[in-house]
Amino acid sequence: MAATEKNKQTKVKWTGLGLWNVFFIGEFLLGGFGYLSLNLLQNVLLLVFVLFPIGNRYLRWLRTLIAVVCAAALVYSESWLPGLDSIRG
Repeated sequence: MAATEKNKQTKVKWTGLGLWNVFFIGEFLLGGFGYLSLNLLQNVLLLVFVLFPIGNRYLRWLRTLIAVVCAAALVYSESWLPGLDSIRG
């Protein structure tokens, strides 16, 4: 009976970073060459958010969507580009 209960439990598989490796390596390289002012705390928080294993397929998709938006905002805030006030007028 215990073996069938074990098989019914959903196993969360550790997937690693995947393509997020490219993002973090690129960001650290850009920070090293001086193109970005790297904020390590925010990058580590994003890394932990991306690495946290989630079993549900739809929640993983939602996490990826949120992570992409957060990554874009993080790169923009670390870059030397002008703020959003310059776009408005």
